[in-house]
Amino acid sequence: MAQELKKCAVCGADMATGAKSCPQCGAQNKKPIYKKGWFIAIVIVVLLAIGIGSMGGGESSTSAQSGQTQQSQQTQEPSKPAEKFTFVEGPTEVRDSYMYKIVGILKNNTDREISYGQVEFVVFDKSGNQLTTAYANITNWAAGGTWKFEAVTLEEPQDVGSFQFKEVTGF
Repeated sequence: MAQELKKCAVCGADMATGAKSCPQCGAQNKKPIYKKGWFIAIVIVVLLAIGIGSMGGGESSTSAQSGQTQQSQQTQEPSKPAEKFTFVEGPTEVRDSYMYKIVGILKNNTDREISYGQVEFVVFDKSGNQLTTAYANITNWAAGGTWKFEAVTLEEPQDVGSFQFKEVTGF
């Protein structure tokens, strides 16, 4: 039974596919990262997490109203359920010479812990063109708890004109 041969990546000499090192130069014969067991396991876990997160089991709230405005709406429409997540402070922008971020405090108004929560903002340049999206994430957000978030962008602060709140999600 003949062994399969391959070329050494370093010196080009023929070597057995299963050899640990090249007989000519001694270079290691490593498996590509995508063929290693731990890499495959990580990919499977990430794909499962994405699949579970996209199954629609998440909660979403798109209200950025102040507490007073929300209270008046609840008294006018008692049948409307309360928002799951509300802003306690902000959102406001913070700029320095190195970064642009959006900060604030959100409250989890549900009666259960949120395993994973995310707040999302759309960031625009001074002409109104969309530059990017800024996110902040939290895990194990307690029922009734508050979260002081910072959604950081990689855009140059002088290039940013404004931001718009998009949504808060959690599951």
